[in-house]
Amino acid sequence: MQGTPAPGTGQGQDAGRHALARFATQHAVRRQRRVWSGRVASWDQHGSAGLTKVTAAILDRADAGPADHVVDLGCGTGQLSLPLANRGAQVLAVDVSPAMIGRMLSEAERLGVTSLDGVAMPVEELVLPPESVDLVVSSYAQHHLRDADKAHVVSAAFGWLRPGGRLMIAA
Repeated sequence: MQGTPAPGTGQGQDAGRHALARFATQHAVRRQRRVWSGRVASWDQHGSAGLTKVTAAILDRADAGPADHVVDLGCGTGQLSLPLANRGAQVLAVDVSPAMIGRMLSEAERLGVTSLDGVAMPVEELVLPPESVDLVVSSYAQHHLRDADKAHVVSAAFGWLRPGGRLMIAA
């Protein structure tokens, strides 16, 4: 029969595959939200010498200042977001955990940092206007995503960057 897909192929199979991928992502998001919200109380004491060095290297190379719009994907308690905002960059910090965002925003208020906004949502779902940011950073967050979601996030981040913008990922 012409025009009839063979059993197990075609749009039905693609729709099923996409539905399974969405389910897997939603399951991963729920798990990540639960895990990271449970770690917020001790997270700032968790740092290792390696993490400290990576954070310092990113901040050094980011070279962000008052004219820059920055997005921090998987911001946690603000290891990158707070120093970047303290330098005057306008920072949008995104994390799956509302508790992590709350801790970061409390610290920003305590420090008098005003150029920082926090959004509690999965980074996989973030939508921003094309060419709207100068820098996208992500440190020790992308490895928690499914491979397909990593590809989606990186592709989306490139689309958000203005000409000459930078994407910095520390795995």
